[in-house]
Amino acid sequence: MELPKVSVIIPVYNVEKYLRECLDSVINQTLKDIEIICVDDGSTDSSLDILKEYAVKDSRIIIIQQENSGPGIVRNKSIALAKGKYITFVDSDDFLVKDALKKLYTTAEKNSAQIVQCNYQIYSQAKKNYKPFDFSQNLKHIYNYDLNKIGYFSIDSFNFGRLSNLGCVAWSRLYLTSFLQQNDIKFSETKLGEDHLFVNASNLLAKKIYFIPDCLYCYRKGIVSLTTRVNNEVFSMFTNIANMETFLKKNHLYDNFLDDFETYKFEAFKSIIQQIPKSKKKLFFQKCKNLLPPRNYLKLVYMSKNNLFFNIKFTKKDKLIIKLFKIPVFIKKLSK
Repeated sequence: MELPKVSVIIPVYNVEKYLRECLDSVINQTLKDIEIICVDDGSTDSSLDILKEYAVKDSRIIIIQQENSGPGIVRNKSIALAKGKYITFVDSDDFLVKDALKKLYTTAEKNSAQIVQCNYQIYSQAKKNYKPFDFSQNLKHIYNYDLNKIGYFSIDSFNFGRLSNLGCVAWSRLYLTSFLQQNDIKFSETKLGEDHLFVNASNLLAKKIYFIPDCLYCYRKGIVSLTTRVNNEVFSMFTNIANMETFLKKNHLYDNFLDDFETYKFEAFKSIIQQIPKSKKKLFFQKCKNLLPPRNYLKLVYMSKNNLFFNIKFTKKDKLIIKLFKIPVFIKKLSK
């Protein structure tokens, strides 16, 4: 039996309202030689029933059931099981353009690519409209790199912010399965930010990442989903950072990417400071202080809207940095 061209991996957790649209977009792809690996991560709604309903009608659908463990574990398990030459990921509340897989696959085959990146659309659940996101414009703005003209990029194309500016979501890409498996590229087995390690590891190890300007993936914004779990999971970011450091050192990349890693840590913490429960703010900032250079730590404190309700004790070194870098007045007051 001929192996599928693409394995589509869909983690599923309590998305009964959107799951049918997601599955319909995958089973109706113009590229038919695919397998669809759906992992139900302990759903408590009717998501599993919907998967079983679709599996009866389409033999390409493979259902795996497990207790709730988070999307990182789900995706790692699916990568190990995938039989397709390529792998792509679709969140179960998102959906694909009808010819997405065909265009990604054709580009990968033409260029013997390890990764193919496309643009995507952001669908607003509240406004019921689409807004395109142009990945090439992002690179043009940050690096003055003309991705549309060159057609591909690699980690060596840039010299700063390489762990922060090249995206942190696994979807909207096609990956060569053997590339992932041979390099042991995995997700962090956490419930928040689990794809940071996977995407950065892929970017660091791929020779070239080819680009399609078409918007082929539709990301649904404005609902509670796999990517917006309760804020009690924010401390997962510390595990993600430890995993990133382990990867960099294991692959002898740590020294060359130390500045990028410091920037990544700051940006990762900045992205979640508004999700931290008030009761855990003090602990969060204490842990950040142990991982960030003093200047970045103080910038992070300033960015927190709720930083005044707990007592921050600054060292003499902190106070000097506040003075030298003109940290805003209210932090000066805290430092007294």
